[in-house]
Amino acid sequence: MARRKSRRRAASFNGKWALVVEPGRVRAGAWTAGVFAALTEMGITIASFNFAIGVSSGAACLLYYVTKQLRRGLVIWRRHLGGSKLVRWWNPILLRPFLDLHYLFEHVFTKAAPLNHKRVVRATTKFEIVVTNIRTGCAEYVNVTPENCLRVAKASAALRPFFWGPVRWNGGSYLDGGFSDILPIQHAIDHGYKNILAITVEPIGTRATPHSRLLARILFPFSRNMRHAFLTSHERYNRAMETIEHPPEGVTIVAIRPQQELGLNGFETRQEKIDETMAEAKREALRIITGERLRSRLPNVKKIRNGKRR
Repeated sequence: MARRKSRRRAASFNGKWALVVEPGRVRAGAWTAGVFAALTEMGITIASFNFAIGVSSGAACLLYYVTKQLRRGLVIWRRHLGGSKLVRWWNPILLRPFLDLHYLFEHVFTKAAPLNHKRVVRATTKFEIVVTNIRTGCAEYVNVTPENCLRVAKASAALRPFFWGPVRWNGGSYLDGGFSDILPIQHAIDHGYKNILAITVEPIGTRATPHSRLLARILFPFSRNMRHAFLTSHERYNRAMETIEHPPEGVTIVAIRPQQELGLNGFETRQEKIDETMAEAKREALRIITGERLRSRLPNVKKIRNGKRR
């Protein structure tokens, strides 16, 4: 009897799903990379989503997931960001930015682990990156193309005071998207997505506290709108966390988040800590996606036992 040939298919979600990725500097990037490793291992590619949106370090990780170059993206976290490569404590003394985004985007993303820009346009998923317009202090949700992907991702990660910025693009000046919409859950809901997979780096119950007005004056001495965005950013973040934990009627939100505070800071330089966070994120993602609560919502996902697909 002839055996039927089986074709491997990427897992897909029921209905229209959005993927939302939170920023959080090196800490969140390592967590997100580990989650993407788990999704990819289970056959869940970017084609499983109708819409994807990222902010800052989350957007940078999302670029390699969208272009189906995750293996190359994981190499970045394992080889190119530890030590003093990205975070350089002595740079301010040399009148250089503490966070070396030029190294990340002009060297790592273009030479050491080059991003295939052309694959951005091949993806059927609508892909946006959040940036903050320094003139208005408002979020702009930029549709990502092969031509703008690196420039927009760099702007989304331009976190003052660690990177002086702003990044100039398309006639405007932009800073980190987290200043204006750090976790764009509501943006996805407003665009009709009732099923959302959120990758966030904070455990349940986390809430942000207000920033200092003095710090706002120091960071944005000439921009009243940016000072307002900075001083109210915690309110937008807390609303997003409330929405994740208590979704509106008719909206399903699945959050892949740590069960407790991660054991590394936002600008971690120890490679072993980065590796540990990626491994923890992968384990947690496998647990959540393959759990009983999600099994009926995620058809065609391979069951995983002891880290291996069955």
